[in-house]
Amino acid sequence: MVDYLNRWCIEHIKDKNAQPKPIQVRDLISVPTFVLLADPGMGKTSVFSALAHERDIPCITANQLFTNARTVQSQELLIDAFDEARDVSDASLLLSINRTILEHNLKLIGLSCRIADWRNNASNLSNYISLPRVFELLPLDKQQQLQLLKQHPDCQNLTDPEGFLEHATTNGLTDFLGNPQSLLMLVAALKSNNNQLPNSRRDIYDLACRQLIREHNENHSQTTTEADLMRAAGWLSSVSLLSNTSQMAIHPTHGQHAQTMLLTELPQPEPPFSSDTIEEVIKSRICHKTNDCFEFIHRSVAEYLAARYLSELVNTHQLAAARVTSLLLSNGYLISNLRGLAGWLATLCH
Repeated sequence: MVDYLNRWCIEHIKDKNAQPKPIQVRDLISVPTFVLLADPGMGKTSVFSALAHERDIPCITANQLFTNARTVQSQELLIDAFDEARDVSDASLLLSINRTILEHNLKLIGLSCRIADWRNNASNLSNYISLPRVFELLPLDKQQQLQLLKQHPDCQNLTDPEGFLEHATTNGLTDFLGNPQSLLMLVAALKSNNNQLPNSRRDIYDLACRQLIREHNENHSQTTTEADLMRAAGWLSSVSLLSNTSQMAIHPTHGQHAQTMLLTELPQPEPPFSSDTIEEVIKSRICHKTNDCFEFIHRSVAEYLAARYLSELVNTHQLAAARVTSLLLSNGYLISNLRGLAGWLATLCH
């Protein structure tokens, strides 16, 4: 697998004439406090997991900080997924994080965030707190792409990784190759499309999701149609994103954190999905299991599935577009961690 400590990043410097040299992720260990930016799917969480292991400090999400700060067993910590937390604004969210850290005598080492979410509001933060050094995670290089394709379990049936990369480059899909999640989605889409490369990001996500939802983590017969599984996955994604929860569980269990969504407590849409359909979704490879909880393999996947489901309701006049818009806004502004969902909705709604 790709050694995420050997990934490359580059520092954002205010001096536009300066040309900072890329450094390896492992060198961030010597930086007192930093922010790591990257586009969705670039591997921020994997990088932070590797850094946390290397430094032997905890890594928690921004959402978990507010509910679990008292249980952190280390003074130092890494905070992942700033962009997935929710507050009135990104500025107030970071101020809330800063306040929570001070209250519990913690020391923030690193914070990860999507590029767009940081840039939209970071300029306002300098009025309140001292900003740390900011780095951007660079795309996988050619050698790292090959490592991922040769060693990742989702690519076992790919017999010619070099040829695959060359074919994708020739077909104008270079931008997908440096992003680990997009690269894996492209492999899944290829498998779903009779080894034919898709033409757009929308096609890649649609074909990949169809492939992943047909493949199951546990051996059992699949009785539900692909269309119903995709709709059910879209419904679960919509509820998860709009309610700002990350994990799903069928039954309450010990140790579930506050952001676990109990499927048995959700009001069903009309017509309702059967329990078998829901179970097939969460046992497919569109989700992964942690203890007794499930979550979608990546937030970008959940964003696409949710937008696909909601746009179908809007396009068939089962749900008013104004109603969907109202769910995305707070005080007239787009909720920061719903930007990805909003982007897909803009693409898919007629």
